[in-house]
Amino acid sequence: MKYCISAFLILCSTITYTKNIPFILKHTQELTKRNHYAQAYSALRESISHCKTAKEKVDVANALLQIGLYYFDQRESKKSLDAFNSILHISDRFSVAHHNIGFVYTEQLGDFDSAIPAFETALALNSDNAATHFCYALALLSQGSLLKGFQEYEWRWQRGARSPRNFATYPLEKQWTGQPLGGKTIFLRAEQGLGDTLHFIRYAELLNWMGAHVIAEVQDVLKPLISLCPYLHTVITIHESPPPFDYQIPYLSIPAVVQTTLETIPGNVPYLFAHPDRLHAWQQFFADKQTTFNIGICWHGDNAHTDDKFMPINCFGQLAEIEQVRLFSLQKQSNEEDKSVLFALHHFNNQFDTKYGSFMDTAAVMQQLDLIITVDTSIAHLAGALGVPVWVILPFPAEWRWLTERSDSPWYPTMRLFRQTTKNDWTTVIQQIKKEVAERACKK
Repeated sequence: MKYCISAFLILCSTITYTKNIPFILKHTQELTKRNHYAQAYSALRESISHCKTAKEKVDVANALLQIGLYYFDQRESKKSLDAFNSILHISDRFSVAHHNIGFVYTEQLGDFDSAIPAFETALALNSDNAATHFCYALALLSQGSLLKGFQEYEWRWQRGARSPRNFATYPLEKQWTGQPLGGKTIFLRAEQGLGDTLHFIRYAELLNWMGAHVIAEVQDVLKPLISLCPYLHTVITIHESPPPFDYQIPYLSIPAVVQTTLETIPGNVPYLFAHPDRLHAWQQFFADKQTTFNIGICWHGDNAHTDDKFMPINCFGQLAEIEQVRLFSLQKQSNEEDKSVLFALHHFNNQFDTKYGSFMDTAAVMQQLDLIITVDTSIAHLAGALGVPVWVILPFPAEWRWLTERSDSPWYPTMRLFRQTTKNDWTTVIQQIKKEVAERACKK
């Protein structure tokens, strides 16, 4: 949901000015240069009633837009909303104001009930705005309106440089839109991150049941793991040329075509599998550790993610205080992180997930552990797809796929969700987790 707030200018063809409005605008520009945004906002609010021409209204609206964007960046949500709502006092036909109101509600407040009508109003005024359609999709999906949400999600391809992936090398020709698949070959295209591929590869099994021969395109690091799936006929990386196919489709477009709802999510697990040889090897490793409650932990995602998926590692120290608990790192950490750990944490050697391929050891180890606890990253999806017990710590607001308020996930039956109630409040969540881990550990 990042980077969807809009700053495009509100256009006007009139060029009439009055004495007061240009002066007020110049004055507020000087105020904002000195970071006196509250005074600038107050002056602009007062100027609204003095606007006489269309040009003046547009100029004041654009100035209020910039004030709202500033407060949004400062995470002062109420002030940001006030500024955007002030634009609507000038005219309720400024679609950008409705869009940004919806985005503040989704991105910073997690209030999708308020966001959805704002996006709908914006679209009624500007029906071709891809950014608004995309944000509307995420709000719908967060509320569990999957059927309409995934249909709107197709607008992601109209977002120019912000589209998920450029398919220039192998264009999206012969795209599957629901044609019969009996005896046909379908090529599934990777489009976003590792977690998305692990999440949506489940649909390959459904397409296999529909009679298709399935070619799965995956990121390089996932090929060894995904190649173990019995419902796939061919697995290639995004750098390899595919064999001949009849249809193709990006992973996250499949739910719209098969009309997925909360009730029809393909939720059977496991749909990913560890290699038998790695399972045997790690069963031997954990043979003498059956008396402890063994937990695998992961505390941050890929560096490309925002910091709301970066949990301070020493928060897990509270779990290490529990008698019988032993913690195992499932994190690819840096040397600096190693030095900062203030509690007992087992690190696997440098051949882990290297000698046999990425995620190969991780998948096998997960099946030996009593529990996985992780932030929202690919480890969460892998554990859920393997059908092992996993607790996921979600930021506030959480990503669309985790819905709202629920402590379970219809995508992953063995998953529990622990939600921040305020941004970056890891302490409250880990205290709740500590209490529940202690109860489980004492029963082992």
